[in-house]
Amino acid sequence: MPPGGTVACMLFTTHTAAGALLGFAAARPVDAAAAGLASHLLMDTVAHWGARSHRRFLTVAVFDDLAAAAVAVSLLRSCPADRRPAIAAGMVGAGLPDLDKPFRLFTGRRLFPGPVNRFLGGIQREDPTLFAREVTVAAGSAALVALLAASHRPEP
Repeated sequence: MPPGGTVACMLFTTHTAAGALLGFAAARPVDAAAAGLASHLLMDTVAHWGARSHRRFLTVAVFDDLAAAAVAVSLLRSCPADRRPAIAAGMVGAGLPDLDKPFRLFTGRRLFPGPVNRFLGGIQREDPTLFAREVTVAAGSAALVALLAASHRPEP
């Protein structure tokens, strides 16, 4: 468990939306992936919700991951085809640091080497009182991405 006795949990939907926004802005997929990764690390340094129990974390994570997948699929289906590679790369880069959570859940092993895990755990700033704010930010981020996608949709 990270410092403070909480399970790290910035909502994945927020990371996915940030990666998508960066993908819209990036010229190339590799730039989008790097920007998405950087956004994840930066966002993890901002105080965000942390679950007090692993069970609560998993309950929220299931719904959050489904929401993030819905945002990603909807966005990629509705955005212009020439923007899809960069948008997808931005979302992948933004999600990469959190792949350790499902990997550990299903395998019992850590995905990243010790120094990477210590770094990722060390930058977290969890607060169990921030759940409502976290959900609001995730929903707002997803709505912003939907608006951006709608504004870039080609005319029929």
